[in-house]
Formats: sequence, structure tokens, C-alpha cells
Amino acid sequence: MRLWREEQIRAWTSARVRAGLKAGLPPGPESSIGKVHGSELTQRTRAAAGGGRWRIH
Repeated sequence: MRLWREEQIRAWTSARVRAGLKAGLPPGPESSIGKVHGSELTQRTRAAAGGGRWRIH
């Protein structure tokens, strides 16, 4: 359930960024927050699916 809630937050943040760009505004702090949150969410989703984290060898 937590991953679903966080995915909703990610979607809302992305929608806010897109709306601002469509209105001609430059990317704001929500863009950076969205990038960080999206990366962390991807890692947690992969871990929950049994994939763990990516490892560079």
C-alpha cells in the first residue's frame, strides 16, 4: 500500500511539473524533488519485487 501511495505522489508531482511547463514556466523545485523521489521509489519497488538494488561490477 505504501508503494501505491508514493506512486500517486510521484504522479501528482509530475503532473504539476508538466502543467508549469505547459504554462511557460521554468522547471521549479518540484522538478528536482520529483527526480529524487522517483529514483528512490524505483529502488524500493525493485526491492519489493525481489530485484534488490542495481550493482555495478
